[in-house]
Amino acid sequence: MGGGFGAKGTSFGNTKGSALDAISNLLTAASFIPGIDTFTNLASIPVDLLRGDYISAGLDFVGAIPFIGEVADVAKTADKVSDTVKAIDKIADASKGDKGIIKVPKSPAKLTRSGWKEITPDVMKKKTTSRTFKKNGLTIRFDKGKKGAGGYGGKDHYHILNPNSTGKHDYYLDKYGNPVPKNSKASHILP
Repeated sequence: MGGGFGAKGTSFGNTKGSALDAISNLLTAASFIPGIDTFTNLASIPVDLLRGDYISAGLDFVGAIPFIGEVADVAKTADKVSDTVKAIDKIADASKGDKGIIKVPKSPAKLTRSGWKEITPDVMKKKTTSRTFKKNGLTIRFDKGKKGAGGYGGKDHYHILNPNSTGKHDYYLDKYGNPVPKNSKASHILP
């Protein structure tokens, strides 16, 4: 579909993976608990406004209205599920090889040539050979293999951060675009 790694024109907002997203997800889940649903909907409004998610903020407002709010809670949850599906599709479509496998370049220099911005903190650049890149709301990290190191430590590899991660159990995406845990074999994507 898209040409190169990272499809043009696709974006999932600028707070994905932030603490505000985690708070919003928690409040959305809590909104299904009878008795506290009105409170959680009202508490979600400023969080979603800060995230720039005006649709969810509007659904939170409607969700605070008794009875009608139950429909809004379901709609907001569907919106969050839709974001996760879009993120996975975005990764998979952005650079598919055979059988839907995500292909990453051998050299991270190719990422910058295809529009990815390096966002590696200066302190990290001085201490490691890891480099972090961002494009269209996605973040990818390249780890240079160390000569003589065992396992993935001795191989150049990438990690694609899950933009909808809720913790260590789904921190990265595998080469198929599926959420996988930190330190898992599947989280290491070889060029």
